[in-house]
Amino acid sequence: MNPLDASPLRWVVLAAGIVMAAYAWQTRHPNTSSDFTILYNSALRPPAQMYQRPPGPPRGNLNPPHFQLLIVPLTWLPLPIAAAVWRTLNVLALAACVWWLARHSEEKWGAADIGALLAWSPMQSALGLNQVTWIMWPLLIWAWWCWRQDRWTAGAITYGLALSFKSFLGVFLVWLALRRQWRAIATAIATAVAALAVGVLVYGVDVFRAWLAGVAGVEWSYAVMNASLRGVLARTLTSSGTAGAPLALRPGLVTPVFVAGAAVILVVTFVRTRRASVDESWPALVAGALLASPLGWLYYIWWMLPGTRPSRVLFAAPLLWVPMVCAMWGQPSPWATLTIGSVFFWGLLVAWLGFVRNGVGRVGPVDTRQVVERDAYSPAIR
Repeated sequence: MNPLDASPLRWVVLAAGIVMAAYAWQTRHPNTSSDFTILYNSALRPPAQMYQRPPGPPRGNLNPPHFQLLIVPLTWLPLPIAAAVWRTLNVLALAACVWWLARHSEEKWGAADIGALLAWSPMQSALGLNQVTWIMWPLLIWAWWCWRQDRWTAGAITYGLALSFKSFLGVFLVWLALRRQWRAIATAIATAVAALAVGVLVYGVDVFRAWLAGVAGVEWSYAVMNASLRGVLARTLTSSGTAGAPLALRPGLVTPVFVAGAAVILVVTFVRTRRASVDESWPALVAGALLASPLGWLYYIWWMLPGTRPSRVLFAAPLLWVPMVCAMWGQPSPWATLTIGSVFFWGLLVAWLGFVRNGVGRVGPVDTRQVVERDAYSPAIR
């Protein structure tokens, strides 16, 4: 049991979460700068122009062509109405996923868990930007639910669809291979290929190539919401201009240091999870994938949650609860860039270290008697 479950502090955490969620709603991005507008405008253009970078800040659509097919019906509506519909679908998906996790996780969630979710920075970013995290989350929740019941092929279908949208989820293919789940791997790859093929059939090969070129040409990995290893290296070793002053101008070091560090992170993650249960593996795999991805956006940290409780992550990695507005404190300053300016990297790194070192069941304070009883009557691997 989490000590917060029986403590009056759980109501303080819940109240703080409500306040922070209200603040996130009040400070959400307008349509002129939200992620949904990027998707909407991209879907409005002729296919040949779908992945052209718009004027202004270097933000373009990085979602594959078949994802854009989901946006096309919304372009029949004016942008404000379409954005409201998209946000409503996001919130409904979020509510469904949280309800499912709260009821079906190994440890039932309490008021402190809901408060922690409402208060953490991934809530601010996802709610503020009106993007794709919550819309996609049910695909991963279903995969987690099936896999923990040994329904590997059924879970691989929705996982494969999610993989077709976000390639960093490919870490699960390696994890499945380590567990010799070959049918699940084949199903996931076939599903991802089929989904990508739909986009090619509808829009053509040239549009698919334009998407690949857009992904390869990303130049904003320095953004403060990028919690990956490459993000902190780009902020501290290159002159980004918008993410604070660099610690040193050594752009040539970014890629080799990132590749070496990402390799270490992934190897450690696979070693620690190859024989662990699905619940114990999931948070470590997602955290490791985000750290090792060139773009480990803050809002995708939501996808760590199957297998752990938000209140446990709050104790283990409180830096993930630092408000986003704080990330630019102290600028221009190289040390501010490395510290508060990269707070989400440090928070994600600490969470990952907790997952791979102790396992999810021991992240944060626990009731020792419950751990002893569980270990005495349960197998090490479910």
